[in-house]
Amino acid sequence: MQDTREKENDEVYLDPIIRIKRIRSEEEPVALETFSAKGHPSKRTVMTSGIRETFGDLAPTIASIIVHGVQTEVLTKGPLDYHQTFEVTAEGKTAKLWLIDDGEVVTLLLPDEY
Repeated sequence: MQDTREKENDEVYLDPIIRIKRIRSEEEPVALETFSAKGHPSKRTVMTSGIRETFGDLAPTIASIIVHGVQTEVLTKGPLDYHQTFEVTAEGKTAKLWLIDDGEVVTLLLPDEY
């Protein structure tokens, strides 16, 4: 199933401290497995220690912005791939992050933690 939406990079800004940019691949179709916007009460959102070590006290805020943004897009525009990629810059640090929804848990992690 091919994603017919326009491919673009989405940016979200939270004051001058955090910059979040979603990275979409031109060639990457939406997978058969999609990100679930409607979280079951037992569905958890977790982040790895690498995210916490990289962004410290800002890590929970970054996670919240990313998860909420993806869930909102799914509700307003339709399914997204279960695996999303972001580039986050905060307090002089830049890192690529992955957001993966395995159907039971939504995980935010650094690519090298996979």
